[in-house]
Amino acid sequence: MASTNKPLKSAAWTAYKRSYRKKDKPDGYIEVFRKIKAAFGCDKVLYPGCHRHLSASLVWPHVDYVDSDRKVADVYEDDVCRQWVMENAGYESSPAYTFTCADFTKPLPKGKFKKDSYDCLISLSAGVVSTACVPYLTPGEGLLLVDDSHSDAKIAFMDERLELVGAVVVPKGDGDEVAVLEVVTSPERLDRYFRTKAKGNPHITQAQAEEAIRIGSVAKRSFRVLEDAFVYIFRRRRGESQDENAANEEAANEKVDDKEKKRGSIDDTESKPKRSKR
Repeated sequence: MASTNKPLKSAAWTAYKRSYRKKDKPDGYIEVFRKIKAAFGCDKVLYPGCHRHLSASLVWPHVDYVDSDRKVADVYEDDVCRQWVMENAGYESSPAYTFTCADFTKPLPKGKFKKDSYDCLISLSAGVVSTACVPYLTPGEGLLLVDDSHSDAKIAFMDERLELVGAVVVPKGDGDEVAVLEVVTSPERLDRYFRTKAKGNPHITQAQAEEAIRIGSVAKRSFRVLEDAFVYIFRRRRGESQDENAANEEAANEKVDDKEKKRGSIDDTESKPKRSKR
């Protein structure tokens, strides 16, 4: 869509800029999103704990935003903000984004959110998103894009449902050289992440991941990590989907019920007095 060249003005647009555009410079995460899409693809995105981070819709055509704070809905419902997305989106289709006010740590409304159906799950400074929301990713394909500001990346690393497949790093520039984002995917490079500085550089443990959440402050933790990335990318492993698990569990329960019914019929038969022969 061609730009109207008219200045964008609305309370919601001002709120977005206040949060994500410093000194009127573009949100730095836009380039992160672009790099990840270029490397891995993805079209359908779930963004729990989104706040007013509408930037994701510049890169992905379908984003479902979720936040427990109803006040941030203004950005997603605002015509000026939508105009900005349409004029700056990096895809040809019309942006299709939604906002739902909900607590992502609990099951999301079934009518709106289907498990095993999203290409990408975003977790940026919103607490531990991965634990509750990984089931919404497509098994074997869905990606978790996560930072470690609230230690969710550490929790994801310990999660057997996920495997680390990439990281976005910001190389340090020399002098006036502009730092260029780099997407790391080689197993050798990825193996350096989530290792501690202890002797032998072992990977972090579940206890350490939980400690990081509980204590928060890096300075107060009992361990230090060897190397950090700006954002980590995990893929949901292949395996039984949530729907298949539910179906299997239901089928198993039905078998148990059938056995109980048969057992009950046998018990009833055995308990009846036998007719005496004449």
